[in-house]
Amino acid sequence: MNIAHNLAQVTIRLFAQANKNMASLYKVNQQIKETKESKDIQTFTPNRIQQCF
Repeated sequence: MNIAHNLAQVTIRLFAQANKNMASLYKVNQQIKETKESKDIQTFTPNRIQQCF
């Protein structure tokens, strides 16, 4: 019983940590996308101009 309880606690902690890691990765990914988009706007590629119309 005690082992099962400990295992459950460890599993919950692992999933909680994994959730935090995923959230961090998502934030980093968003920042990368925003950086790429701002670079695209700065260079104003023909592709980007066409998307405006």
